[in-house]
Amino acid sequence: MWLNRGKESICLDLTLDTDRAVLDAMVRQADVFIQNLKPGSMKKLGFGSANLRMRFPRLITCDISGFGDGGPFSHLKAYDLLSKLRRASVR
Repeated sequence: MWLNRGKESICLDLTLDTDRAVLDAMVRQADVFIQNLKPGSMKKLGFGSANLRMRFPRLITCDISGFGDGGPFSHLKAYDLLSKLRRASVR
């Protein structure tokens, strides 16, 4: 609870056109779009930051990844607490 206090959630399957339309409508009204999926995932689904900023110039985007978008571990998925532990053990 302390990590997600005050947040609201929605579950979308972005492989479905209907769910992509829902996300598109949400982004159209948003000020900020933050995503923390595996690098390149949102781009494949049509919601990459460059694409979103081109479509919605006032939108602020942020891409978060556990291990960056390049380097030997960039392909790995991560979760906030897990990525901190892995980074410490890799160093």
